[in-house]
Amino acid sequence: MKKTANLALASLLLLALITPVLARTATSVKSGKRIYDMKWLNINRWKCPFYNDGKYGIDVTVGTGQAGGSWPQPLHNCYIFGAGMWFGSLKPRPDGNIDTLVSFGYNPNSGGTEMTPTTVSHAPEGAGAAEDRIFVYPNDWPPSPRDRWTTGDPVLDSVLIPYEAFSLQDMWCVYSDGEPMNHNAPGKPQNIDVYQMVYAWNYPSNQDIFFIIYNVRNAGTDTLKRCFIGAVMDPDIGNATDDMVGFILNDTIPGAGLVQNVGYAGDNDNNESPGTTWESGTPGVVAYKFLDSPKRDSITPAGDTIKVPLGMTAFKKFTIDIDPVTDPAQYLTMAGYDYRTGVYSAYDSVDVSPADKRFIQCSGPFTLAPGQTVRLVVAAIAAPFGGPNQPWANRPKDSLVHLGQLANAAQFIFDQGWLLPGPPVAPNMILVPGDKQVRIVWDNLPERTPDRYWEKVASRPGQPGYDPMYRGYDFQGYIIYKSRDGANW
Repeated sequence: MKKTANLALASLLLLALITPVLARTATSVKSGKRIYDMKWLNINRWKCPFYNDGKYGIDVTVGTGQAGGSWPQPLHNCYIFGAGMWFGSLKPRPDGNIDTLVSFGYNPNSGGTEMTPTTVSHAPEGAGAAEDRIFVYPNDWPPSPRDRWTTGDPVLDSVLIPYEAFSLQDMWCVYSDGEPMNHNAPGKPQNIDVYQMVYAWNYPSNQDIFFIIYNVRNAGTDTLKRCFIGAVMDPDIGNATDDMVGFILNDTIPGAGLVQNVGYAGDNDNNESPGTTWESGTPGVVAYKFLDSPKRDSITPAGDTIKVPLGMTAFKKFTIDIDPVTDPAQYLTMAGYDYRTGVYSAYDSVDVSPADKRFIQCSGPFTLAPGQTVRLVVAAIAAPFGGPNQPWANRPKDSLVHLGQLANAAQFIFDQGWLLPGPPVAPNMILVPGDKQVRIVWDNLPERTPDRYWEKVASRPGQPGYDPMYRGYDFQGYIIYKSRDGANW
């Protein structure tokens, strides 16, 4: 029955595709009315622009836009032209029919977005709200005022809207697909809010990684059915026309062990000439490591119902010549189909010729009722792959060792709940006022509190993060600074 349903779905959507709409090139989306903000992720060896309308990577400050996601700093070697999230669903219409819809944070075919930088509920307010910016730790943190983005569910709000920072450069914003003018016709809003969080560290094990969390909430009144969510990337490794795409679904990589759910792109001949998007050096690869997905109900042997991840249900690659540019074509792609033929092939793994490539990692289907939220988490990774001028087809499997190790490191960080080495906890401090003086009193909390990373990770033999040299109690002392004007210490 499931196969029959999938074939029927593909047939219906193919009928929608056989129209003149498919023959035209996707048009650039119209400029929105809200405040648009750009902030740079630059805490580690990545340098990448993020926008509060759902896209990242593309540098809109240069001409009509060019590749802006570069690695490894300080070299200006570009790997990401643009990227973002896709969300698709079957949405009921008042007349009883069904709309096949996809809203995107980045469209590789146009470089545009269908998102607007505010929630669905605030969309009618018009322009100018500074609260719609990207908040970046540590200088502009935490996001406020919180009641601008609350949902009415305090538990959910504590997940969607951060109080504390987890990484060395947290970046947070909210956007939605609620502005009809931002959609490529005949597309229309699904009324989703996207709460986006970015984490990045600069420790040796993760300085080539940044993480993106997409929390998508149904802010409308319709139940969205057979939903799919995905992370799309338009990788341009220097010259865009000679790129290749690879995929690791579930394989053992020499030197890295078992590696799962990694899509990557690299240069076909591992050679790039210096130019505006490539400074120098041998190209590497840029990748997505799929980390978390929406959940589905599962029945245990004891008869209990539990939630289990759907996982990565599709990995699709395409080129600039065959970009899916309509909602039905994009939806079929996310569902694992070749939208041109209707053939179901969930995982594209063989790439035979260089071109301007894109790829997307997806999860679904699932149902999203009004007020419900789902989560997608991916890690963006850059790594060496092969030697200078080494053809793509001639690189042995162990050339993926660096990518495999970083992918497993990303998985480990996620599995530990973003727990990484950090400074000792701060003491509790009290200021006691006196006559022209203040007495400072604090407790010894940092002296008697073990390092959380040591407790849960580094002190456990046999675990991936075990480190016998890591100290559980590494407090060194207190330093008191004094200032007469609050500026000079």
